[in-house]
Amino acid sequence: MPSAVEKLLATIGLRADTPPTAEGWGRLMATLDERLAGDDAFWDAMDASESANRLKNEFLGVMSHELRTPLNGILGMAQLLRDTELDEERRDWVETILTSGESLLTIVNAILDFSKLEAGSLALVDGFTGPGTLAFDTVQLFAAAAHQKGLRVCCVVEQGVPEVAGGDDRRIRQVLANLVGNAIKFTDEGHVILRVRIAHDNGRDRLRFEVEDTGVGIEPAMQRRMFESFVQGDASETRRHGGTGLGLAIAKRLARLMDGDISFTTTPGSGSTFVFDVPLRSYDDDDAPPATPRSLRVLLVERVPSVANAHLGVLAGLGLSVQIASTAAEAKEKVSSAVGAFEVIFIDGSGDVEGAIETCEILATVPGSPPAFLLGPSGHTASATRTERAKIAVVVHAPFRPEHLARLEAAAEGVRPTMGQLVAAKTPSVSKAKRRALVVEDNTINQRVAVRTLERLGFDAEAVGNGRDALDAIRKTRFDVVFMDCQMPLMNGYEATRRLRTEEQNGRHVPVIAMTAQAMPGDRERCIESGMDDYVSKPLRLNELEQKLAQWVHD
Repeated sequence: MPSAVEKLLATIGLRADTPPTAEGWGRLMATLDERLAGDDAFWDAMDASESANRLKNEFLGVMSHELRTPLNGILGMAQLLRDTELDEERRDWVETILTSGESLLTIVNAILDFSKLEAGSLALVDGFTGPGTLAFDTVQLFAAAAHQKGLRVCCVVEQGVPEVAGGDDRRIRQVLANLVGNAIKFTDEGHVILRVRIAHDNGRDRLRFEVEDTGVGIEPAMQRRMFESFVQGDASETRRHGGTGLGLAIAKRLARLMDGDISFTTTPGSGSTFVFDVPLRSYDDDDAPPATPRSLRVLLVERVPSVANAHLGVLAGLGLSVQIASTAAEAKEKVSSAVGAFEVIFIDGSGDVEGAIETCEILATVPGSPPAFLLGPSGHTASATRTERAKIAVVVHAPFRPEHLARLEAAAEGVRPTMGQLVAAKTPSVSKAKRRALVVEDNTINQRVAVRTLERLGFDAEAVGNGRDALDAIRKTRFDVVFMDCQMPLMNGYEATRRLRTEEQNGRHVPVIAMTAQAMPGDRERCIESGMDDYVSKPLRLNELEQKLAQWVHD
């Protein structure tokens, strides 16, 4: 029986299985205009649909603000408390608060992203991205979690991947974070490797990210449903892994939105490989200096072939000459039989640091053996006596990335920093000179979080509760930067910024950075249009604030 569409097409001489000509399209559009012009029910339904979508977006905006505001207070205060003098038990309590808060924030973000995708209101931001940098940063983000499970994490950017490519780096990073995070979550032993390469598909170049793990794999019954909403990889009643079941569904939709896709191969009990690819939009840099050839001779000691090949790909890509030994005994034989053949030993101890140090100690007994370069798990320390005995010259936190090449060369030259130098993190500071910052925020808890965080960054900071008080404070005091909330009583941040810009004279321009819990499409643009210079969303991150301050506040 013909459908309603087929009946409509038949009345104007068209067929559903035959593409219409230009004339046919014209007849079709004219017929639709004529039939719908007097259909009040149709247009009422369209208006109702548009109204429902508008209300849905407004609801999402309010919920985003209301959920992020208390989360900012919880996470901000916990971060400040963590950096005080605490005994081991209390520090563990604080870390638990932070971990739980971050998990809740992840769920909130996932639900909001899913809702925006459902409403068709999530837009991509076209820009420039460094595919290799994105990949290394993503792996670095999850390195600590991997090391706690004794996993090795590696990142390989193959030759031919451009340094800069077009795309929405935030959304690409979001997809990669989901895939790498899942790989680590469902892997109890072995490794996780992220590879970046160029693939050729029907004459078009595509940027391909592959995440390989040695985890539990995916059972056949689950494989067909992996990208469905609210479906979890471990759906058993005794499941050990949490989550909303939205991560992969969102990642798949984001990939499709970028004209890409996500697929996977898996072997239950042995692991999985997820592939995320997008069209390559590369940008040539004719001014880039030619690569400098390297002559460093490296002995790579690694027992797992896939991990060894991953490290080999990075080292060879840097122009180094590399040989591989799979065991301490094989490495010892290579060093003994060819004294002077190697300038440095490269060993990955991120999964088993004690075993790696023991291997270095064995090799150090060989006369003329070269110094060692050790990849260690974050936070690991060892005594200076032991590292000297093992001839470990340099330790960096895994994963290895191209920026570590200078440290590898330093190890070959026998430069010996202490382990502690590479572990201790100092409180960042934007400037040696004291700067003044104004926080405009109506929530008193969030005021305290922002003020104390800015004080940690070396600022004198004070807070007011609305835009009207902010203008009064700026008229009386010279501030170097203003952090402005958007939704406040008496006068909101948008109006306060517009008035500030009209009052500025003699070329004076105070940087205003929006500090808001709103994270819907258009929020950033609305801030910029009102005269603000930049935008950070709550919950606040210390490193993000530091970056913004370094950008807008100068000596």
